[in-house]
Amino acid sequence: MSELSDSQDDLEPEIHRCVAYCTAASYTLKELLDSLKVFYKAVSYRDVVYFDLSKRDGDVKDAFCFSYGAVVLWGLNEAEEQQFLKKLTNFQRDGFDLYERERMSFTISSTATAKIVDEVIELPDNDMLPRLAISHGLAQSVRLATFENIIQKTINKTRHIPEQLASRGKIPLSKKEIRRKMGELFLERSSVNLHFDILDTPEFFWDHSDLEPLYVMIANHLDLETRVQVLNQRLDIVHDLFEMLGNELNHQHSSKLEWIIIWLIVIEVILTITKDIFKIA
Repeated sequence: MSELSDSQDDLEPEIHRCVAYCTAASYTLKELLDSLKVFYKAVSYRDVVYFDLSKRDGDVKDAFCFSYGAVVLWGLNEAEEQQFLKKLTNFQRDGFDLYERERMSFTISSTATAKIVDEVIELPDNDMLPRLAISHGLAQSVRLATFENIIQKTINKTRHIPEQLASRGKIPLSKKEIRRKMGELFLERSSVNLHFDILDTPEFFWDHSDLEPLYVMIANHLDLETRVQVLNQRLDIVHDLFEMLGNELNHQHSSKLEWIIIWLIVIEVILTITKDIFKIA
């Protein structure tokens, strides 16, 4: 019985790590490829470079590096992941102090069909391209998380402005402070908008349409479409706040002009009265 039990255990597919990180605003893929292809088998695809980190035939140890600062690592332990992330630091632009991370697991079994069960990605074979297709969705998820954090922090930092407007009827900020706040909002909103296209269906699937169902599978699992919609709504909130500050700035300017006109009228009246007094005298 023990021999039978052991053989059944051997049939259980081994579970491996699959982790996506977003470490920077972007990677310089050409320089990264030129540097690391000396050590690893490497293949360049549209907006992504693949490195085979395995040291033995049959092992799955993959790194998929995306141009927008995300990397998806398959089959590495945590120490190996950290070692590879260190290699990326020389090829990243605007690196992040804190990394966004999406962790899952995967198994490979000839009896499996491609699916996700309890955060475990089940794959039927050792082919690399299905892992690349799934990596596109994982990479987008961690990049989307950075956008979500940027916008949420912006909303949290400026939440008091509409609250003060509602309670006091005005924004207690000087024109200089309003302009600075408008500049911050513009930069943070632009940092998201300028890179928003990376959340579209990747162009990789134009040439590999047979793999797109795997991308759709992981995208649905990670709620990418819903999260993008929520992010758009939050961007609208930032846009409305931007417009509100602009209106307040215009109001302050108009009020200043009104007071200038009032004082000019007062001065003119005083001069006229003074002139009439001297005439009478």
